[in-house]
Order: sequence, then structure tokens, then C-alpha cells
Amino acid sequence: MALKPCRECGEDVSTEAKTCPHCGVKKPILKSDSQKMTKILIWLFMITIIAVGIVAIISLSRTDENIDETELTMTERARLQALSARMELRDSIHNAEEVNPPSESRSLSARVVQIGTSTFISIYNDDTFDWIAPQIVINPPLEGGGFKHSKLVERLRAGESLAVYYKDLVNNDGVLFNGQVHDLSSIAIECSKSSGGSGQWLGKWNN
Repeated sequence: MALKPCRECGEDVSTEAKTCPHCGVKKPILKSDSQKMTKILIWLFMITIIAVGIVAIISLSRTDENIDETELTMTERARLQALSARMELRDSIHNAEEVNPPSESRSLSARVVQIGTSTFISIYNDDTFDWIAPQIVINPPLEGGGFKHSKLVERLRAGESLAVYYKDLVNNDGVLFNGQVHDLSSIAIECSKSSGGSGQWLGKWNN
């Protein structure tokens, strides 16, 4: 326990004493200015730390809100773009319609779709049976017997589709189908059926 002289009587008094045991004066030991300044600085430091913490929490909260709004905006923009793309795609779909359907014993149920300026057409097997080794010819009555699909397809299963690329279509003169030069006017499909017998489908595009 440290002792210092009383400010009133000069006798040694504990620095922790609230009154002088000799003269009875209150607060016999006056704290130095440096001690007061140290306490003030400690309090200021604590207040500063608390203030910085509060500001950081508020900033993080606002940042999260901004991120959520940005993500929402991006999601909404992507949804609108996808919707627009679907609408444009729907408007650009070009179906081939069946013409001169063969007898029931030989018919196939097919859908043939061209989308926009794509370099292929999609052929859908809408039957309940598989098509075995389908032969596909574009514009069969024209240009050297039409453009035949050169890729061997062993089986097109019921409910599945086949992409027929223009680069795989060639006529009897060895000329490749070119979407910028040749028009899609008609298509013929012939195959054996997994249920027995053979089938065919003839369609045309209304240009």
C-alpha cells in the first residue's frame, strides 16, 4: 500500500484513504493530472472501439441488402431474357406438316421441326414403337433424288428425337445441303418398325 503526504496536514496517508486519519480532511491525496488523463484516454479508447464496431455492423448490413437487391435484379433480368428468348424461339419454329399420309398399316407418327436459322432439323418419334434404321431424305422429288441423311441411325426409340444436321445431308451428285442456298420444301422418312412391318412419313414446309 503506497503512502503519500496529506494535502492538509502533511502526514503520510494511504493513497486509497478517503479521509486523513490525522486531520480528517476528505480526499487527502489528490490524483495527479497524468492519472486523470490516463483514465480519460482509456475511456475514449473504449468509446472509439464501440463506435467502430457499430459502424462496421451497419455497413455490413447495408452491403448484404445491396447484394440481395443486386442478385434479385440479376435473377429478374435473367428470367425476362429467358422469357423473351422462348417467345422468339416459339415464333421461329417451323414445322413440317404431313401430306398424303400413307395407309394406316404403313404410317408413322412424326414431328419435324426447324428452329430459326439453325443448321439442323429435329425429328421426333411420336409412335409407341421404335423406328429401326430410319432413312431420311430432304426434298425427295428434287435435286438428284433429294438430300439423304448420310449418318447411319440404327434405332430411334419411341418418344425420342434425332437431330439431322445439314452437313450430313448429301444428294446423288455429292452436293451437300446448304441452308443458305437450298430451301426446306419436303421430307420423307422410311423405316422398319419394332412392332413389325415398315412405315413411312412424308411432310412439307409451307414457306
